[in-house]
Amino acid sequence: MAESDEKMVLRTVYLPREIDDQLRLIAFRSGTTKGDLVRNFVKSGLAGHDQLALPKKANSKNAKVAAAAKQKLLGARTKSKAAKAAAKVA
Repeated sequence: MAESDEKMVLRTVYLPREIDDQLRLIAFRSGTTKGDLVRNFVKSGLAGHDQLALPKKANSKNAKVAAAAKQKLLGARTKSKAAKAAAKVA
């Protein structure tokens, strides 16, 4: 299982039955869970795509743009949650 101090998000994906069967078999044989396998496979797949990762330098122009985009996205989510809460009250 993943470390308990890691913050996780839920992602729902549809997999062909054959892939799910393979995941189940590999998980059973290796004594792990399908969720752990999927996390490890995603992590391995992302390792080959370092150019897509967010810049790590806080002072770079790209990092500032990425930070602004992230803040805008988080702000939009917060506004959306606030609007939903207000609609429930009304």
